[in-house]
Amino acid sequence: MKTTLSVGLMLLAGSLVMVSATALAAERGLTPGGVEKAVVTVPGNQAWVNTGFRLRPQDRVTITATGTVWFSGDYPATGVDPTGWDVNTYEADWPDDYGWGFDPLPAANHAALIGNVGSEVAYVGTRLVFWGADGFLYLGINDCSFTGPFYNTGQFNAVVTVERGVITEKPKEEGKAGLDGPQPLLLGKKQ
Repeated sequence: MKTTLSVGLMLLAGSLVMVSATALAAERGLTPGGVEKAVVTVPGNQAWVNTGFRLRPQDRVTITATGTVWFSGDYPATGVDPTGWDVNTYEADWPDDYGWGFDPLPAANHAALIGNVGSEVAYVGTRLVFWGADGFLYLGINDCSFTGPFYNTGQFNAVVTVERGVITEKPKEEGKAGLDGPQPLLLGKKQ
């Protein structure tokens, strides 16, 4: 009886420790080893949309996106998918729109889907996989004018998948992968 009671108390204590660790992780916005997924609508006329995901550096995030944004009203020729309008031809193709201001990520395509965690801003396009970010994930449009003569219409739909706690080693900054592959989110600064 005494042995059974001792084993029972040890099991109960172990359960309490496990429950406490799980409760602490939940309080901090973490689901250890879990996968969370959501579809986030990013309107063309809004700078940033909070995805609701609180990221930690150990989380691997995959974003895939579809949809169309028109960066000059609903003028059909200005419709782009999440990759945006080629940054190399944007000024020549749309000089009036180009002169309106500066995009948050000047080296990325105009009106492309971009992401932001803290002060880090990255090109997302149709797909991005990253880790090493600490903060809330926002998605937005790489454009500086959302109203006025060059207002945006349309939307992108992004599927955000967060794999909690799967990165076990710190990413190396000097060996960053290109935008086509997995990378730490250390690409640009929010302006």
